[in-house]
Amino acid sequence: FPGSVISNKLGVSDVPTGFNSLTKNSGIILFPNPVISKAFLSYSLSEIADVEIEIFTADNKKVFYEINENITKGNHEKEIDFEKFSNGNYILRMNSKKGSSTYKFSIQ
Repeated sequence: FPGSVISNKLGVSDVPTGFNSLTKNSGIILFPNPVISKAFLSYSLSEIADVEIEIFTADNKKVFYEINENITKGNHEKEIDFEKFSNGNYILRMNSKKGSSTYKFSIQ
């Protein structure tokens, strides 16, 4: 379950971002996984886009939402604080006008 890619239709590029081939294959990666308190979200865009970041519990309850506007083409990394999240399995979804990518991860 941890680190599983569900779908990839975000319009990400195949430019490696330093997280090995996982980023190339999934478009997004959350590191470390499982998460202890903070994690880094790494992704690469093939063009300028507005990007929504959503996180859901395993039972589909939205627990995080953020929109980032006019994100430039290329590689990006964002730190996310998970200290107030409960332990368990989660789904991260990123949306853009090109589509969406989802990624499963765990918090310990």
